[in-house]
Amino acid sequence: MKNKLKLLKSKSFLCYLLADLFNGFGSSIIFVGMNWFILDKTGMNRNVGLIMTFFIVSGLCTSPFAGTIVDRFNRKKIVIWINSIRILIAVLFIVLYTNQMIDHTFIYILSVVGGIGWAVYMPATRGLIQELFEEEGFIQGNSLLEISLQIGTFVAAGISGFVYEYFGMSFLLMIHVAVLFISTCLFLALRYEKQISASRGESFWVQLHEGMIFSKNRKTILLGLALFIPFVVTISSNAVLPGYVHDHLKESSAVFGLADMFYGIGAFLAGIAVLGMLEHFTKQRLITFFFLLSVFSLFALSLNKFVIGLFIGYTIFGLSNSSLRILMNTIAMEVIDKRIFGRVMATWMAISSLLQIILVYSLGILVDIYPENIGFIILSVCMACGMICIFRYKIMQSETTQLTVKN
Repeated sequence: MKNKLKLLKSKSFLCYLLADLFNGFGSSIIFVGMNWFILDKTGMNRNVGLIMTFFIVSGLCTSPFAGTIVDRFNRKKIVIWINSIRILIAVLFIVLYTNQMIDHTFIYILSVVGGIGWAVYMPATRGLIQELFEEEGFIQGNSLLEISLQIGTFVAAGISGFVYEYFGMSFLLMIHVAVLFISTCLFLALRYEKQISASRGESFWVQLHEGMIFSKNRKTILLGLALFIPFVVTISSNAVLPGYVHDHLKESSAVFGLADMFYGIGAFLAGIAVLGMLEHFTKQRLITFFFLLSVFSLFALSLNKFVIGLFIGYTIFGLSNSSLRILMNTIAMEVIDKRIFGRVMATWMAISSLLQIILVYSLGILVDIYPENIGFIILSVCMACGMICIFRYKIMQSETTQLTVKN
């Protein structure tokens, strides 16, 4: 295990890891805070959904252009600029809202800024891993990043409600600004020289088209679906869990919160488990195992009638889906050319956003018509589709290799 964690001895990686940790914490605390704020001011749950819609749609519209920007310019500087813009917008909101110059509707602008920021930040920072470290460090890097993500999300979820209740939205935004500032300083301290470059002689639109052409490749689409389906299913489970807890299990919101906590525990363990299991199994076998485990856990939840069953099921769900993200992100970094990684990742994120919108909306309708546990059956089927995608990708990759050998 010591060899597996040798990246922690790298000052560059530690700087990157801490910067990503603070960024994840800052993003999570403001997102939770926005939901509390708009619900408190309007008293309508649909406005909470509207915040999510603004976030997803703004990210969806930004993604195609974000990928080209990430591949064309210095990725470290892009992250610093996008963080700086988010900080300035948050500070502006604090000043104007504190002086009663705007009302609560300004929060939707924050949601749009957050969606744009996320659409640029993710391909930029994940592309940085490709440039900063050798291929053998990808799995270690992704595992440690998953652990840091869960720590940031966990802590943010734990304190955001308390901070909002006792200190208000402005103070929550101050914390958001402070941690984003720390993250930005850590990125500034990161030693980095741009190693790859999309041809600066080509126009922005030529590079955008090049990325889209590559992303339309059947193998690329299958890999992207296998990568993002676990993420889409995790997000969409939030549309199923409240009704499942309230109507199917007949329990309170406290159980809902604990279920999320157990998911976080499973996701945290994934970062440790994957590193250990790779000493004995190949990535392909682990991907198959965790897809099957996820399918099983979700289907078991549809049959479950006990709170303890929910907690166990959600721990396994968190473990399996987070392990899949680690493994699939690593494969993507290994097979996608560094020169166009940002564009491909951005395209996948756009497809992921579309799938989220479709799945969340469909689940909302179906859960209202059918028993609440139908949602977990549908999510289980979605994970099975993800497993089919990775199987099909491996078959096509094998066929391509055989043709190359023959030629």
